[in-house]
Amino acid sequence: MIATYDSDGDILYVTLHDGPVDHTDDVSRQGQYERGIDYAADGTVVGYEFMNAAAGIDLEGLPHRSELVVLLERTRSLHTVSTS
Repeated sequence: MIATYDSDGDILYVTLHDGPVDHTDDVSRQGQYERGIDYAADGTVVGYEFMNAAAGIDLEGLPHRSELVVLLERTRSLHTVSTS
């Protein structure tokens, strides 16, 4: 798992597996796009995208949630807003 942060766009991308993205599911809980899950053609999760990351990362309901918490705790520069 590798986290990459784009400070210009305030976007955090977490890569789980290298490979092409077949499609992205919008799993935002608000009215606008805030988070997405990228999938390979075989349904494997390739990565996660979090918009407005500096405001906090909403992990509620995401696969790999516990692993994402550990990764984000190691970065310490971003905080999670929901982990349940």
